[in-house]
Amino acid sequence: MNFSFVVLTYNHPEISTQCIQSLIRLKSSAPIFIVHNGSDPKHTKTLIEKFPQLNHLELSPNQGYSGGANFGLRQAFKHFDHVLFLTNDTEILQLPLFPPSGFNAITIL
Repeated sequence: MNFSFVVLTYNHPEISTQCIQSLIRLKSSAPIFIVHNGSDPKHTKTLIEKFPQLNHLELSPNQGYSGGANFGLRQAFKHFDHVLFLTNDTEILQLPLFPPSGFNAITIL
């Protein structure tokens, strides 16, 4: 399956870390894109240093929720057919059936 993850983050590296670690625990080979949506440079640096293997996308200034989400989704959809979008205050416990059967559109959880 050709898919990736996009995580929208704004500051709060400790919360973002929990979200990212939940994705890593899935042991999925799907790439993870982290969208730093106008985050303070020290918070962006913390996550880049903690997760150098991930794809870090930086936006400055903050583009708001929809601007950051759309930016991350556009980048991911350049290379992948399906994207699971999360905000940094979520954790995923298991990988859903992907894509959900019967869906032909983007599904945002």
